[in-house]
Amino acid sequence: MKPEYYRSNGKLLISGEYLVINGALALAVPVRYGQTMKVIKSDDHPGRLTWRTLVNSQLWMKAVFDLRTFSVIETHKPENAGYILRIIKSGIDLGAKIDPLKNSYDIEAQVEFPMEWGLGSSSSLISNLAGWMEVDVFELLWSVSRGSGYDVACARSSVPILYRLHNKHPEITAVGFNPVFKDSVYFIYSGKKQDSEKRVAEVIASLGSYSRETELISKLTSEILAADTLEQFNGLIREHEMVMASVLGQKPVKETRFPCFKGEMKSLGAWGGDFLMVTWTESRQELHNWFKPYGLDIVLSWDEMVLP
Repeated sequence: MKPEYYRSNGKLLISGEYLVINGALALAVPVRYGQTMKVIKSDDHPGRLTWRTLVNSQLWMKAVFDLRTFSVIETHKPENAGYILRIIKSGIDLGAKIDPLKNSYDIEAQVEFPMEWGLGSSSSLISNLAGWMEVDVFELLWSVSRGSGYDVACARSSVPILYRLHNKHPEITAVGFNPVFKDSVYFIYSGKKQDSEKRVAEVIASLGSYSRETELISKLTSEILAADTLEQFNGLIREHEMVMASVLGQKPVKETRFPCFKGEMKSLGAWGGDFLMVTWTESRQELHNWFKPYGLDIVLSWDEMVLP
């Protein structure tokens, strides 16, 4: 049968990390990197699903599932295979428009970025599977995750978004966020992957109401979106880092790892890993040279990272 194709974008959360779960207004951008999925349906082996995940065109995981018993027949990555099977089972429980009793499936997922970058391998996977099974992407996400949902909203958006949870209902507003000073904004891979699902669960368990901080982060998000000078932007992300430092009981990454950095710096997403957003007014080569002694050599410009 003719293959079906799906694609979802990766994401970066510019503002609102953690407190977006409490209802804070967050600003997120879809990135150029994403995940595609090709599905071939047949009736050769009803109930069987053969899955392959490729990362930058290299085989990363293979698994064979029995969808009649929801079991893994074979795989070399049982934890990852189990996660995929759990998403598919949840989709079927939600009324997926597939019939594993009559059909077999061959699925190939292509992740366009290294898994350790933290750009949304799980959220783009869930978005693609929701598209294939024709179920609500947020219901599918929340059946397997405690995240806010901004990431699957980004997966489906071609432009930056403002995202807020209101009474557990996602409110999504498309916005124009293409700063005039974007040539001074870079994204640095921190050198380690943060398990965002685990970290979010830890923070949810420790979060109080933080109503004042939630309101303040919402205000900062609106001001970050409206900033028209690099000086304004720098002051706002510095304030954002300080608010979140008080909530999380952690020092900002600039203070702990890079106190001599001449620009500003903000953690993106889960603190302690993934990408950092930095501002820098000197040459890109000088920025590379500054981070090289720290073993950090992945430096992407705004236009290289953010979906135009």
